[in-house]
Amino acid sequence: MLFALGSLAIFVIGGLTGVFNSSLALDIAQRGTFFVVGHFHYVMVGASLFGLFGATYYWWPKMTGKMLSESLGKLHFIVSIIGFNLIFFPMFFLMDMPRRIVTYTADTGWGPLNLLASIGAYIFIFGHIIFLTNLLRSYARGPPAGPNPWNGTTLEWTSWKGGGPSPIGVAASSIGRPLLSSLSADPHSVRSSHETVGSEIGHQHWSSRPIELSLGLAVALAGLGFGFPIFVLGLVILAWALVGWVSDDLHDKFLVPDEPPGNRWPFQTTTKLKLGMWAFISSEFTFFGVLLGSYAFVRYNFSYWPPPGSIHNIPVGGANTIILLTSGLTMLLAVQSIKTDTIKHVRALLGSTLLLGTVFMIIKGSEWYDLLTGNPPFTPQTGLPGSTFFVITGIHGAHVIAGLVALVYLLVRTRNGWTPGKRATVEHFGLYWAFVDMVWVFVFPLLYLI
Repeated sequence: MLFALGSLAIFVIGGLTGVFNSSLALDIAQRGTFFVVGHFHYVMVGASLFGLFGATYYWWPKMTGKMLSESLGKLHFIVSIIGFNLIFFPMFFLMDMPRRIVTYTADTGWGPLNLLASIGAYIFIFGHIIFLTNLLRSYARGPPAGPNPWNGTTLEWTSWKGGGPSPIGVAASSIGRPLLSSLSADPHSVRSSHETVGSEIGHQHWSSRPIELSLGLAVALAGLGFGFPIFVLGLVILAWALVGWVSDDLHDKFLVPDEPPGNRWPFQTTTKLKLGMWAFISSEFTFFGVLLGSYAFVRYNFSYWPPPGSIHNIPVGGANTIILLTSGLTMLLAVQSIKTDTIKHVRALLGSTLLLGTVFMIIKGSEWYDLLTGNPPFTPQTGLPGSTFFVITGIHGAHVIAGLVALVYLLVRTRNGWTPGKRATVEHFGLYWAFVDMVWVFVFPLLYLI
């Protein structure tokens, strides 16, 4: 428990110092300095290493059947936590000291803090020696651990070293049943791992589609650096995975029956799909926030920027904005109509949203073409104004295209009538389309009017 709490505390320090690196200005200033070294070790070494120490103390009785010394374990924790923080916490105050240098002059003021870190390193090494001593001592002559030294209530503690058959296989056939407290006290009365309960067998929902999508995206991104044929191959894999996923869903491969009433959990009244959609949209807000925040930083600090209207056609952009926002209205009406109106009416609204979104992308594509072929051309290579414009509008356009594909899927899925699941799918997509519209409300004034 000490190492678990210590790991959490160290990880929090690493996370808080990482917030500074999310700032573009601070990230540039701190690149290659000891501040980054300290942050990295608090996140990667401290959190993971202390977690491994805690796991070793917890699972050692299971692995060897012997107990470790509690007093040596506490001493190990105290020495390690002091040594680790003496090494890496001073590095946050060495923020302007470059990495990988072996000598520096006294006037830099880095000497005392580096000396403190060196002392901490020796203390940290001493903590490792205590840990290894504890392991060797326990393995040689440690007290017996017994089958369940921590009084655990989970199934892994139903197995032990020696003394009859191990009933660990019960875990494979006891899913959904009470934990260790419901099992017989007699280990030999536990049923064989080969037995199953018919009511516990359900449909398998394994799918290779997420892996295929990830592979296609990776290949397509690699194609940006290694050539157009590889990029096309990635798009083909993406299309294959997407079509397969839609086909699986249309055939209800992923349909999961309602669970029987049981314990209540947070967000239980919210469906898993809606909760997942909100989580996805939250991550997308963060993603676009970083993009637009970086654009604002570059725009503010760049010495020259084309004035509004000199490159981008404001009337065309304004008209396109009205078209996209109108598609948001038709999508909202579709969501509001799914409980009262006929499916024909809802499908008409979905079709209108698809049409308006398609018109938006056609106009956007025409605008890109005019910029790329103009005289002079305005391309991603035309400095920061060009690269930021095409990156932001391109990523937003990719989200719009993804929404158009989803609209086609909704029209196909609802062609044979309504089900509760189909109504929920329309509602969840409405959240996504509202997000796409909301992002453009920020993109248009930033790129066209300011």
